[in-house]
Amino acid sequence: MTPLGIGIVGTGNIAGGYARDALTHPEIRLIAATDLDPVRLAAFAESHAVRGHPSLDDLLADDHVDIVVNLTVHHAHYEVTKRALDAGRHVYSEKPLALRTEEARELAELAVARGLRLGCSPSTFLGEAQQTSAGLIRSGRLGTVRAVYSEVNWGRIETWHPAPAPFFEVGVRYWSLRVGIRSRWTEAFDGSRVRLPCRSRNSCACDDSGARDVAPCPQ
Repeated sequence: MTPLGIGIVGTGNIAGGYARDALTHPEIRLIAATDLDPVRLAAFAESHAVRGHPSLDDLLADDHVDIVVNLTVHHAHYEVTKRALDAGRHVYSEKPLALRTEEARELAELAVARGLRLGCSPSTFLGEAQQTSAGLIRSGRLGTVRAVYSEVNWGRIETWHPAPAPFFEVGVRYWSLRVGIRSRWTEAFDGSRVRLPCRSRNSCACDDSGARDVAPCPQ
């Protein structure tokens, strides 16, 4: 079987791990990459013996690229994935698939319409610890849940990551976990009011302090 050709878009810190992991799968072969930073791209291409394309358009024009691996910054995921699907390439994207639900749904529908495969890095919610916690809440073994606490420790991320800024907001991952099993938590709570941040103060049901029930803000 001829291995499927992989093209990486975004050769930042995580790309090296993808490149090394690709070597363990005989069904695929990393052959190309592109990045907005030409110096970083050149270093990656030399290190992993792949073609370095100066732009996304050039990578998509490479007939040997069957699958695009989207490792760009979060806000670029939708555009890069859409362009790759439009070019007839299968896509695997780092999380999130898109920043808006409607955009993610559009990408999924586009992939189906074109007969292409679209995959995305698993959400934190699918991890073993997170699923175990959800299962305990779902089973009722915890009794009435009255408080939810989470803590993020990245160990001076700025000392080991070349572009750490996005990780300073990793709290959203744990917020998404709470939202992911919100319905189960809502059932477990006894109706006590909980302090949750409100992003809208125009016409929502939150009080002046921002405190509201565990149910999501309608805004």
